[in-house]
Amino acid sequence: MRWIPFVMVRVTAFFAAGVLTAIHFPSLVPLSVLTVFLTILSLVYLIIWFAINRSPALKPTSGIIGLILVSGFGYATILLHDASRSPDSYRRLSVPVSGYRVSLSAPVEIRTSGYRSTGELSAVKTSGGWIPVCGKVMLYWPATAHADMLRHGDQLLVAGEPELVPGPRNPEEFDYRTFLARRNIFHQDFLQSGKWVVAEASVDRSPKYYATEARRWILQVIGRLVEGEREKAIVAAFVIGVTEGIDDDLRQAYAAGGAMHALAVSGMHVSILYGVLLFVLKPLERGKGGSWTVAAISLVVLWMFGFVTGLSPSVLRAVTMFSFVAVAKPLKRISGIYNTLAASAFVLLLFDPWLLLSAGFQLSYLAVLGIVLFYRPIYHLWEAPWAWADWVWQITCVSIAAQIATLPVTLYYFHQFPVYFLLANVFVIPASTLILLGGLLMLLVSPLPLVAGGVARVLEWMIWLLNEGLFFVGHLPGSVIYPIHTSLLQAICLGGIAIAVYFLMSSKKFGWVWMMGCLAILISFEDWRRQDTPSLFTVYHVPRSAALEWRVGGVAHTLLDSVLRKDAGKIGYHIRPSQLAARLRLVSESNLPGNPSLTLCEVEGWSFLRIGARDVRWPAPFKVDYLIIGNNAVRSLETLSGTITFDYLILDSSNSMSYARRIGEEAERLGVRCYSVQEKGAFVREL
Repeated sequence: MRWIPFVMVRVTAFFAAGVLTAIHFPSLVPLSVLTVFLTILSLVYLIIWFAINRSPALKPTSGIIGLILVSGFGYATILLHDASRSPDSYRRLSVPVSGYRVSLSAPVEIRTSGYRSTGELSAVKTSGGWIPVCGKVMLYWPATAHADMLRHGDQLLVAGEPELVPGPRNPEEFDYRTFLARRNIFHQDFLQSGKWVVAEASVDRSPKYYATEARRWILQVIGRLVEGEREKAIVAAFVIGVTEGIDDDLRQAYAAGGAMHALAVSGMHVSILYGVLLFVLKPLERGKGGSWTVAAISLVVLWMFGFVTGLSPSVLRAVTMFSFVAVAKPLKRISGIYNTLAASAFVLLLFDPWLLLSAGFQLSYLAVLGIVLFYRPIYHLWEAPWAWADWVWQITCVSIAAQIATLPVTLYYFHQFPVYFLLANVFVIPASTLILLGGLLMLLVSPLPLVAGGVARVLEWMIWLLNEGLFFVGHLPGSVIYPIHTSLLQAICLGGIAIAVYFLMSSKKFGWVWMMGCLAILISFEDWRRQDTPSLFTVYHVPRSAALEWRVGGVAHTLLDSVLRKDAGKIGYHIRPSQLAARLRLVSESNLPGNPSLTLCEVEGWSFLRIGARDVRWPAPFKVDYLIIGNNAVRSLETLSGTITFDYLILDSSNSMSYARRIGEEAERLGVRCYSVQEKGAFVREL
């Protein structure tokens, strides 16, 4: 492989380097200084570029300057995408706000607990009147609000002011604040009944509006024609990428089978659609300019599909990627797949540089790159004797190739490995194809009730078979290896091993085996280096719940209230990330006592008592190091006088906010050291 032909690979790599530098060091170079530097460097580049014809020796110099320019533009792109730098940004406003006007800029999503959408601020009400501002706010409605009737572009008047999105409240918890900040969303608001009104119905008739309305219509058709909640959820997921209706058991079954990519409209779905288009439009290629006609029709259909599915990041990536493939085909440059992939990535990063840190972006491109690099070498390892065996072998090779390339990222983000992914993908890939095409066919014939109903019945049967197959795979012994502790360095080393595997297969040189061995040793050393875990006591912040944990010698014992212990979603979001980061050897979970609601224990010479209910009696006065109060259990600290002596008071997150504040103020008056988990986040203390 020569480096010279891959121009867009070089450009995209250096642009990404500039983006990463700006993400991690945003204050390294002010935008004004960077602008002057890039202007001067651009002039120097142009002078050298025009002088190259007279002196070819200057060509390497111009190349180096050009790549530095590309990196600089990558750095500048991050700064320019930061809306908070605008002088009209709401984030810069320092006066009190009593109300604001906001326009819905995204479809209203139906969530388990209510509704969610994104709004664009246009003005805020202050003591001096209305002030124009700009900025985005994440809006939430309760389930009783019927916010699904709202349309893209509706103008809302909201009382009060949005609050800053809080940061993570537990160690290693997903940083939702940073996630939203990368989309220029810094504020949120919970819109209870009576707090908001529709000031003006949407007059927006942009492509995004029609895409949103088409999405709404598709969901209505699916709800009307498809029977069974799981079947409706799967059709919606396969056709337009709406996954809110999928229950935890079904989601876990897809994860165990390594088939989560099927639940989000992404590269696989778009490739299926593009493949069908090429097959249907093949007769057009015979005419004059037929290849360009096919490319034009493909672009229109692909982008229509992208808009209907809401132009989610995964769809946008896939549609952009295949758009470049569609244009490259009539140009007879389909062989330059590396440049095509790099060009599509460059365009996406130009419009949204934060995509570079998106797991979906990384997985999409790595999966395609893995198939390009590894599919043929793996396929040629065995020659299938029968046509059906060759078909199965092709699917297997695609799965292996994609898995090799995406494994480092998968382990780093999701900490698990689906053991039977090959078995699952043998039927997941063809089933996904049939379900996607069947879903699109059902929408096309929806005006014909009898025909559409028949298609829906066939769809339900296929989905039932797919789900049952994945449940079967998920229940096989050892179907998922979890948890797998992978640091960033280890993920990079795994990526290096994947690259070494490719060069070993293509060059057959033993030196790549040595490289793989060195990287494997580095992975083991990193694992050994991070084995030591300190002894910790943690009271987690889980809204309206209680969770206590003691860690000693790499083993954790966690006490959860009975409701929380049944909620795998909350445990996975608030508690599990910290346990994964600590590389614990064992985690045991048990319920906090219900009646009497007293928990007394001693760990590493420290004593702990939790009171979880009122009117609990204890036999005699005693002393503990840490007293934990939950469920608003103690009316006043004065009631404990003469019965319990303690050094430190902790109010866990099962208390109400008003109760935590009242007890905290009382503790301050009495000179008692007090920590409110509800207000400050998780309490962590080394034992």
